[in-house]
Amino acid sequence: MKNPLVRWLTGLVIVTSLALAGCGEEMTGTNGGIDLVQDPLDGVLNSTEGSTPSDPQSRIDRLAEALGLDDEQKAAITAAYDVFRTGVQGLREQVESGDLDREEAREAAHALREVLMAEFQTILTDEQWSQFQEMMQNRDGHRRRRGGR
Repeated sequence: MKNPLVRWLTGLVIVTSLALAGCGEEMTGTNGGIDLVQDPLDGVLNSTEGSTPSDPQSRIDRLAEALGLDDEQKAAITAAYDVFRTGVQGLREQVESGDLDREEAREAAHALREVLMAEFQTILTDEQWSQFQEMMQNRDGHRRRRGGR
Protein backbone atom coordinates (compact mmCIF):
# COMPACT_ATOMS: atom_id res chain seq x y z
CA MET A 1 0.00 0.00 0.00
CA LYS A 2 2.17 2.85 -1.22
CA ASN A 3 -0.56 5.18 -2.46
CA PRO A 4 -1.31 7.68 0.37
CA LEU A 5 -4.98 7.88 -0.57
CA VAL A 6 -5.33 4.10 -0.38
CA ARG A 7 -3.60 4.07 3.04
CA TRP A 8 -5.81 6.88 4.28
CA LEU A 9 -8.97 5.16 3.08
CA THR A 10 -7.83 1.85 4.55
CA GLY A 11 -7.23 3.53 7.88
CA LEU A 12 -10.63 5.18 7.75
CA VAL A 13 -12.33 1.85 7.00
CA ILE A 14 -10.45 0.16 9.84
CA VAL A 15 -11.25 2.92 12.32
CA THR A 16 -14.90 2.91 11.34
CA SER A 17 -15.24 -0.87 11.49
CA LEU A 18 -13.49 -1.03 14.86
CA ALA A 19 -15.68 1.73 16.22
CA LEU A 20 -18.80 -0.04 15.00
CA ALA A 21 -17.57 -3.32 16.48
CA GLY A 22 -17.25 -1.65 19.87
CA CYS A 23 -13.52 -2.07 20.39
CA GLY A 24 -13.40 0.64 23.02
CA GLU A 25 -11.05 -0.88 25.60
CA GLU A 26 -8.46 1.45 27.09
CA MET A 27 -4.86 0.97 26.01
CA THR A 28 -2.57 -0.25 28.77
CA GLY A 29 -0.19 2.66 28.26
CA THR A 30 2.19 3.63 25.51
CA ASN A 31 4.43 0.62 26.09
CA GLY A 32 1.74 -1.84 27.15
CA GLY A 33 0.64 -4.69 24.95
CA ILE A 34 1.94 -5.21 21.45
CA ASP A 35 3.92 -2.31 20.02
CA LEU A 36 2.40 -1.65 16.59
CA VAL A 37 2.95 2.05 15.98
CA GLN A 38 4.42 5.01 17.78
CA ASP A 39 1.77 7.06 19.53
CA PRO A 40 2.01 10.50 17.91
CA LEU A 41 1.77 12.23 21.28
CA ASP A 42 4.32 9.97 23.00
CA GLY A 43 7.34 12.06 23.87
CA VAL A 44 6.22 15.11 21.91
CA LEU A 45 5.70 17.15 25.06
CA ASN A 46 8.90 16.06 26.83
CA SER A 47 10.86 19.10 25.78
CA THR A 48 8.51 21.52 27.54
CA GLU A 49 7.56 19.98 30.88
CA GLY A 50 9.30 16.72 31.70
CA SER A 51 8.01 13.40 30.44
CA THR A 52 4.81 12.84 28.52
CA PRO A 53 1.97 11.77 30.80
CA SER A 54 0.65 8.27 30.25
CA ASP A 55 -3.06 9.02 30.46
CA PRO A 56 -4.63 10.30 27.22
CA GLN A 57 -6.51 13.27 28.69
CA SER A 58 -3.36 14.65 30.29
CA ARG A 59 -1.58 14.32 26.94
CA ILE A 60 -4.36 16.26 25.22
CA ASP A 61 -4.37 18.90 27.99
CA ARG A 62 -0.61 19.41 27.66
CA LEU A 63 -0.83 19.54 23.86
CA ALA A 64 -3.67 22.07 24.08
CA GLU A 65 -1.58 24.24 26.37
CA ALA A 66 1.58 23.94 24.25
CA LEU A 67 -0.23 24.78 21.00
CA GLY A 68 -2.78 27.23 22.40
CA LEU A 69 -5.80 25.21 21.28
CA ASP A 70 -9.28 26.64 21.77
CA ASP A 71 -12.05 24.47 23.26
CA GLU A 72 -13.38 23.43 19.85
CA GLN A 73 -9.95 22.35 18.63
CA LYS A 74 -9.26 20.50 21.87
CA ALA A 75 -12.55 18.59 21.56
CA ALA A 76 -11.81 17.69 17.93
CA ILE A 77 -8.25 16.57 18.75
CA THR A 78 -9.58 14.51 21.67
CA ALA A 79 -12.16 12.79 19.46
CA ALA A 80 -9.62 12.01 16.72
CA TYR A 81 -7.06 10.74 19.24
CA ASP A 82 -9.68 8.53 20.92
CA VAL A 83 -10.56 6.95 17.58
CA PHE A 84 -6.85 6.32 16.90
CA ARG A 85 -6.28 4.76 20.33
CA THR A 86 -9.39 2.60 20.05
CA GLY A 87 -8.33 1.40 16.61
CA VAL A 88 -4.81 0.51 17.76
CA GLN A 89 -6.17 -1.30 20.80
CA GLY A 90 -8.53 -3.28 18.56
CA LEU A 91 -5.59 -4.26 16.35
CA ARG A 92 -3.60 -5.36 19.40
CA GLU A 93 -6.48 -7.52 20.53
CA GLN A 94 -6.76 -9.09 17.09
CA VAL A 95 -3.03 -9.93 17.13
CA GLU A 96 -3.28 -11.37 20.64
CA SER A 97 -6.24 -13.54 19.63
CA GLY A 98 -4.46 -14.72 16.47
CA ASP A 99 -7.03 -13.15 14.13
CA LEU A 100 -4.42 -10.86 12.58
CA ASP A 101 -0.68 -11.26 12.13
CA ARG A 102 1.65 -8.65 13.57
CA GLU A 103 2.80 -7.26 10.21
CA GLU A 104 -0.76 -6.73 8.95
CA ALA A 105 -1.63 -5.07 12.24
CA ARG A 106 1.45 -2.84 12.04
CA GLU A 107 0.49 -1.71 8.52
CA ALA A 108 -3.06 -1.00 9.64
CA ALA A 109 -1.80 0.87 12.72
CA HIS A 110 0.45 3.03 10.54
CA ALA A 111 -2.55 3.79 8.32
CA LEU A 112 -4.51 4.79 11.44
CA ARG A 113 -1.66 7.09 12.46
CA GLU A 114 -1.65 8.71 9.02
CA VAL A 115 -5.40 9.29 9.26
CA LEU A 116 -4.89 10.84 12.70
CA MET A 117 -2.16 13.14 11.41
CA ALA A 118 -4.41 14.21 8.51
CA GLU A 119 -7.18 14.95 11.02
CA PHE A 120 -4.80 16.94 13.21
CA GLN A 121 -3.69 18.95 10.20
CA THR A 122 -7.29 19.92 9.39
CA ILE A 123 -8.03 20.83 13.03
CA LEU A 124 -4.93 22.90 13.72
CA THR A 125 -4.11 26.28 12.22
CA ASP A 126 -1.09 26.39 9.89
CA GLU A 127 1.02 27.85 12.70
CA GLN A 128 -0.13 25.21 15.22
CA TRP A 129 0.48 22.43 12.70
CA SER A 130 4.02 23.69 12.04
CA GLN A 131 4.66 23.88 15.77
CA PHE A 132 3.31 20.32 16.27
CA GLN A 133 5.50 19.00 13.43
CA GLU A 134 8.51 20.70 14.99
CA MET A 135 7.69 19.07 18.34
CA MET A 136 7.51 15.66 16.64
CA GLN A 137 10.83 16.24 14.84
CA ASN A 138 12.48 17.24 18.12
CA ARG A 139 11.16 14.06 19.70
CA ASP A 140 12.36 11.91 16.82
CA GLY A 141 15.80 13.53 16.85
CA HIS A 142 16.08 12.99 20.60
CA ARG A 143 15.15 9.32 20.22
CA ARG A 144 17.70 8.79 17.44
CA ARG A 145 20.43 10.28 19.62
CA ARG A 146 19.36 7.98 22.46
CA GLY A 147 19.26 5.00 20.12
CA GLY A 148 15.49 4.59 20.50
CA ARG A 149 12.92 3.83 17.83
